This record gives sequence, C-alpha cells and structure tokens, in this order.
Amino acid sequence: MTLPEEFEARQRLLLGQDMPAYLACLEQAPTKGLQLNTLKVEKQAFLQSFPLPVRPNPLDEDCFLLDGEGAGKHLFHRLGLYYMQEPSAACAVAVLDPKPGERVLDLCAAPGGKSARIAAKLGGRGLLVANEAVTSRCGILRSNLERLGVRNAVVLNAYPERLKGRFEGFFDRILVDAPCSGEGMFRKEPDALTCWSPANVEACAQRQLGILETAVPMLREGGLLVYSTCTFSPNENEEVCEAFVARCPHMEQVHICVPWGEAGLDGLSRRLYPHRHVGEGHFVAAFRKKGEASRQESRPGRRVSCPELERAWAETFTVPPFGDVSVQGERVSLLPADLPDLKGLPVLSAGVPAGESRKGRFEFAHGLFAALEREDVQRVLQAEEAQLAAFFRGEELKTDLPDGYAAVCAGPYVAGFGKVSGGRLKNKYPKGLRSIQ
Repeated sequence: MTLPEEFEARQRLLLGQDMPAYLACLEQAPTKGLQLNTLKVEKQAFLQSFPLPVRPNPLDEDCFLLDGEGAGKHLFHRLGLYYMQEPSAACAVAVLDPKPGERVLDLCAAPGGKSARIAAKLGGRGLLVANEAVTSRCGILRSNLERLGVRNAVVLNAYPERLKGRFEGFFDRILVDAPCSGEGMFRKEPDALTCWSPANVEACAQRQLGILETAVPMLREGGLLVYSTCTFSPNENEEVCEAFVARCPHMEQVHICVPWGEAGLDGLSRRLYPHRHVGEGHFVAAFRKKGEASRQESRPGRRVSCPELERAWAETFTVPPFGDVSVQGERVSLLPADLPDLKGLPVLSAGVPAGESRKGRFEFAHGLFAALEREDVQRVLQAEEAQLAAFFRGEELKTDLPDGYAAVCAGPYVAGFGKVSGGRLKNKYPKGLRSIQ
C-alpha cells in the first residue's frame, strides 16, 4: 500500500520503532466483527446456535471477532440478531456506557452501528435520538434500527446547529462519532486513502470542533459527552479535545480508564492501532459537563385513540400496545415515552411504525413485527427452511392457521408477517428486502 508522503512522515514520528509493524499490518486482511443485538437474543443462546466461529472482542462483552466468511448473509443477520461492525468501532459506546432509562443522542449516527449498540444497552427503556445530517445516509440508519427491532428511537435528518435550541439540557449522554479523514481505515476503505490531504485533515478538525461545541447545550449538567474518530491525526484528536475545553470551560475532559487500547497523547483519551489492537484505528475521548447532576422532567404521555388499531391489535397480539399512539393521516406509530416536542424538525421515524388505518380497517407494518417476539403474537407460522426461503422471496405460504394476521417465525425469532385467508398466508415481507433468487 502506497501512503501519502506527509501522512507517512507523521506516522513515523508518532509510532517510532513500531512503524514497520504498522506498515506490515496494512498488507493484511482486516479483521471482521459483529455486535450482538441483545434486544432480540441472549448471548449464550446465540453462541450455542450460531454456526460460524467467533472470538470475544475485548472492547465489549457483547461484541465478537469473526474467523470466517458469510456472517453478513446468514439468516441471523436478516433476523436482526446482530449488526456487522468493524471491531475497534465498539470503543465509543463502551466509553459512553449508556444505562437503561437514560436519554442519549447519537449526533452523527449513520450507518447505525453505534446507535444499535446504544439501543441494546438501553434495553428498551429511555430514549435514543439518532441524527444524521447527510440525507443519503439516513435510509440505511433507519433500516438498520428497524431490522434490529429498536422501539425507543427517533431518527432525525438535521445539521447539529438545528437541534441545539430544541433539546437544551435534555440528554444524559451524547456521542459525537465525528466525520474525519479516516486514516485508521486505510486498509479497509481505499477511498479514505485517495481522499487524504493535509488540507482535508485541517478541514475535518475545524468541523469536528464545531460539532462538539454545538452538542454542549443539549447535554444536561453532569452529563457525559464522548468524542470518537477513526483517524490517527493529533490535529483531529488530542488537539481538537484541547481546543474544545478551551472554548467551552464548563466542559472538562475525563480520564478514560479501560483495559484496552493505549493512552492518547494527552494521557486522558484512548487510541487503538491496527497493528497492536483489534480491528482498525480509532480514537476516543470523554468530557463531563460541570455542575450538579440535573435532568429535565419527563413529559406526560400523549394518548391518542385509534379504534382501527385497537380492534386489529386485540385480534392479533397477546400483549398491549407499547408506547404512545401517534396518528399522522393514515399512518399510525407507537412513540417512545419521554419524547419531547419534535414539531418542525425533519423526523424520518419515531418509535415503531404500527401500520396504516384505511377505510375502517388496519394494515400492520413490517417494522412492528420486527420489534415483537414470537410469544407476543396470537397466530404463528413456524416456518421450515424451504418455507422460510419462499417467504423471503415474497411468495404466499400454505397454512392451517385461522384467518387473520400471523407472524412468520424462524425458530424462536420473528422473520416477518402475513395475512391468513382461506388457508393461504398473503406475504407482507417488504419488497425491498426480498431475496432475488
């Protein structure tokens, strides 16, 4: 791999005698990894049934290193049991360490791996706001959170400046996984190598500092802000941290005490290098907002009546509706509790899409079934391998189930749903997800 001269010269100063090992690792295949979606599967059950070899990722107890191919095409991936993630990327949420019931903002969220891990750590309690400023990257973010069955997330498409006045002092924790020059991804993403320049490094550093400053008003006193990049550049890492604290004196950088990686150049942050640690290159730092711990009061739930949903729900599920019902024209959603006023913001999704109310009848949405368990549904078609393949192709299935909506399950996991009528299950698996073969 041919590196830019300015980058290589700086790396030699940074790494010293380790430079040959770093250069050698760039010629090796990247390590692959996955993070378990504990919203849907327990770790022991996953390890007992997953056929591909995995090893623990030392950064996170629910993340694993892969020793083989095919995990991205495996049934478990389609069912939302895990998210494919570059192993060292687990460092940011490991430091953020969100707790169930907290309000968390992922400010630069696409494609959704870190949001997915935050959601799993929240365990369905609290609120996740996943924001992505780049519109073209929002679709994959929303799709991933739906596949993983996340109930308590809001997906926004806004520049950070637009949000700071709407969430003042609202969040307990904020993650800024900032756009960067991508030096840590050179062997994995060749585009990062071809786009690298000293000018781009400096432009990234200025943008990163601006994003951090914008995040501060949205963090409550006593709250934690985590900053991460996938670059080695001190300009984008330790120097951004230093400038941030200088500009925002009510923020203090805190020492990250973890058993992985190595101390950053400031002694407080952590760095990961591909020739020394798992995965690619990463940097992570943490900041605490000064002041006594405080939190905005929760708002009361907004209950809206939707008789069509209520009737269809009672005929289909064994559990009551979760969240607050929201009706926007024909579309009905189940919103997470503790949701602030989002009027005027570019909301791509909030909570779980329940479906659509049309002329006195209710049509359920795939996202609703993705967020439910097999035991939550009255009618279940337990699909065998051939049936499951046909279902994923969009075909109708024969069944002796009584008429009505039914979940199609692969083992204990919900794959999707259909509507049974006269011994046939009409397939409701989304056309954009169907197998072509």
